Amino acid sequence: MDMRLIKFCNSAHNVVTGGPTIQLGTLEYYRTLDPSFSIRDPGEGTHQLSFREGMSATLTDELSERALGGAVRGGGAPLEMIAKKGAFFRTQLHNCYVFCVTWFSATGPLPSLGDARAFGPSYDSMYEIMERDRFKRVLADALTEVITIAHLAPASRAAVSSLPVKELNINVFVIDREVEYVKSRDKLIETEDDLKKVEPYPKALEHALFTKEIRDSDQREYRFAFILSHPRLKMLSVNPDPIRIPVSRFASVCQPYRP
Repeated sequence: MDMRLIKFCNSAHNVVTGGPTIQLGTLEYYRTLDPSFSIRDPGEGTHQLSFREGMSATLTDELSERALGGAVRGGGAPLEMIAKKGAFFRTQLHNCYVFCVTWFSATGPLPSLGDARAFGPSYDSMYEIMERDRFKRVLADALTEVITIAHLAPASRAAVSSLPVKELNINVFVIDREVEYVKSRDKLIETEDDLKKVEPYPKALEHALFTKEIRDSDQREYRFAFILSHPRLKMLSVNPDPIRIPVSRFASVCQPYRP
């Protein structure tokens, strides 16, 4: 679908009309926002399976790794799993940086300041991202210039700090797409076949990054996720706080909104 990507914001934060920085939020930040703010979402980045009481399955290590991230293992021998009442498996993606905009169909109704104020009473401005691929590359490059080990969550910071200097190699990669809106993030598992059909665990976590509940579908969110990783440690978690990045590079990839 041809789309326009619009960022609604407070005029002080409009990067094409003088705002000094661009802010990236985090999953944990959006989970814990004030409940009165429409973009708060306690389930951000959450993957959950709930099991019907009495549901049974032969849980091999391979199936556990695929569907449950290896949470339950039998040391190579299959385990017989029988779910108790209220049994569930829940995990959350490592905390990462996200930048959220709203998509509009290129041929549909045009965005307005009324749409902006629906996100918050202080939102009185907007700008348009013109070159999506360039925008995310520029933002990822700018992020690598301001990020430090101090921005990592304590467990990830400790892991990185234990590495020899020659292995201090942290990368930033970007995934971007439309958010999918679903009735519930919680997937009910009633049979062993249901468990076998669950997305492989790493893919399920990526899917969770771009899944929200249908009650928020009017946000029409398009999301850029900036993930920190290390070749040996894999994905690293960042602190909950948003990060602000100088805007000097963004003039060529964003412009004032033009209907």
